[in-house]
Amino acid sequence: VASLIYVERLKEALPEMKVTKYNIHRIFMVTMLLAAKFAEDIPIHNSYWSRVGGVPVEELNKFESAFCSHTKFNLFVEKELLQMKYEEYHP
Repeated sequence: VASLIYVERLKEALPEMKVTKYNIHRIFMVTMLLAAKFAEDIPIHNSYWSRVGGVPVEELNKFESAFCSHTKFNLFVEKELLQMKYEEYHP
């Protein structure tokens, strides 16, 4: 759920960005990566995400950095927002 909130935050930061069938894979992969890194004490290495997602690790690293920059490293998601979005996505 946090990764979906991150996608919303990215769209707010970059309203001109279009989410398409050609970029949603990379967008969702980097938001899941960041949500996992934020929540876990021992995160999974980007090289693993790269292999699983089929995206070169250099590209993944650049996209992760760009995402954090555009969203001003706003990765914290309040418990209430998580619950609200969970209920919205799972009626």
